[in-house]
Amino acid sequence: MNILKNQFHAKLIILSIQMTLAYLWILSAWPKLTNAEYIQSFEKQFASTFFASLPGGMSPQVYFLGVLELSAGILALLSIVRCEWNLKSFWWLNFCLGLSTVTFVFLGFGLRVLNDFNGSANIFFYLSGTVLFSLYVNSLTPTRQSNPTVCRPTHT
Repeated sequence: MNILKNQFHAKLIILSIQMTLAYLWILSAWPKLTNAEYIQSFEKQFASTFFASLPGGMSPQVYFLGVLELSAGILALLSIVRCEWNLKSFWWLNFCLGLSTVTFVFLGFGLRVLNDFNGSANIFFYLSGTVLFSLYVNSLTPTRQSNPTVCRPTHT
């Protein structure tokens, strides 16, 4: 009974991680990819930095971040749809967590360039939490890691 209880608990934690990453990244990416005024606010923020002198100004960087964030959100959704919360494989979730860490590094760098020390510290905590999520997910050691699985009941 204790094993079933622990598996249920682990499944709930994995599903919570997946849902959190999905809404975090999709809601963060949406205005970057759809709202021109939002991009202009970044251009004003970064006007005094070297980012403003890059080809295209801030627009390419904001779109790039938006694509990274949307990609991480889609990977989290794929992880849910592929039933990785069922503790069989974490291929999509690991990909999402890896992309999330890279995205947090980029976001933290941008905030540091702006001398936004509080924002940089917050991003560091997000990055740390993502690494802890990754360590937890990988500590569960699913039976098959090489290939993403579909939602099928397992018979053991």
